[in-house]
Amino acid sequence: GAGAAEQVGQVEQVELEDALAAMLRRIFFEELLVKPKEHRVVVGEVWDTPLHFRNALARVLFTIFGSPSLYAESCCVLALHAVGVRSGLVVDVGREETRVLPVMHGVPLHYAASVIPIGARAVELEMKRLLAGAWRNSGLSDDLLEDHAGAIVSAACRVQARGANTSGDAAAKGDAAVYRCAGKDVRIDAEWR
Repeated sequence: GAGAAEQVGQVEQVELEDALAAMLRRIFFEELLVKPKEHRVVVGEVWDTPLHFRNALARVLFTIFGSPSLYAESCCVLALHAVGVRSGLVVDVGREETRVLPVMHGVPLHYAASVIPIGARAVELEMKRLLAGAWRNSGLSDDLLEDHAGAIVSAACRVQARGANTSGDAAAKGDAAVYRCAGKDVRIDAEWR
């Protein structure tokens, strides 16, 4: 009955907290090399983060690690904050899906949010498909296509203001971007960027 379902929920919550504790222990003590009791924690979360996950994270941070404070904010708001604006349309392209959320004066407008089941993986697969013929004719190995397609997609999907300097491996040439890959240039025309 209801008691058994509640017990199952409690077991799942304990497993979640154990997994979060293990992950945070690795992050704090092996990656960051910090004492969590001496640092405030800022969490960027997606708008549909389940309440039980938020509660588990807070419990682990406060009870196990003794964090002095926890600030949770929408990743979209934090992304805008990072570029110095409070309002904008945030497009978050994940591996498997893309989320779009307008933010006005620091407030996410959840009612206008949208999620589509197409992400960076689909873009990368399409880029590989489009490059495959030209790549094979170039004499480069298929392994290099595999290695560099993701980097090319990532660089080609950057958004910047017109006239801004490009950085990284890309050099703007007219309306195209040229990426150096295995000693050869890969040109991506403006219509792909």
